[in-house]
Amino acid sequence: MSSLAPCNHLLQEKINTCIAFIEREEIYSEIPDACGKHLIIRVLGLHALPEQVDWFFKRIAEILNERGIGFDFELNVNEEAPSL
Repeated sequence: MSSLAPCNHLLQEKINTCIAFIEREEIYSEIPDACGKHLIIRVLGLHALPEQVDWFFKRIAEILNERGIGFDFELNVNEEAPSL
């Protein structure tokens, strides 16, 4: 995973935080309606994924699928980037 560009490490950390939130079952105390539902981590993007990131996301999806967690990327080209 160190082959990703440094700017992508922030996204990687956020994904890892989501995974930990689900695996520690904290999600069920924060969002009780999640109980009994198939959980999916969805990344929303404004631009198509570079090949390296696309490969990385596919690998994440494979690993999480084995753990019963969904993962996908949704391209929202009609959305505007939030102002920071």
